[in-house]
Amino acid sequence: MRDASPDPSTTDAAVVARDFGVDPARGLSAAEAARRLARDGPNEVASATPVARWRRVLAQLRDPLVYLLLAAVAISLVAWASEGAHGWPADALVIAVVIVVNAALGYTQEARAQSAVAALA
Repeated sequence: MRDASPDPSTTDAAVVARDFGVDPARGLSAAEAARRLARDGPNEVASATPVARWRRVLAQLRDPLVYLLLAAVAISLVAWASEGAHGWPADALVIAVVIVVNAALGYTQEARAQSAVAALA
């Protein structure tokens, strides 16, 4: 019934209507609409199963640059400890704060995007 057109959005509307067996001036008859509804189901976007918050937070830490920063924290802590562990390990703390802030911003942006998609559904 349908052509194997690579992208229907670039195809002429009359060709797409013909491929789907629709008269653009009249639309579908009630019987044909009911038949297609029974065959294809309702015209709805399937929702994905929600992901737990802790998994979304951990997903923010799955990045090679975060791994590099975590390695920098470990190296900084080892250097601080080998130098006598005086004061606070400022370098390690600053890098850790950057990692936490980055994860928090990523989580917030992802949560906002998911609520926008949910609102559209």
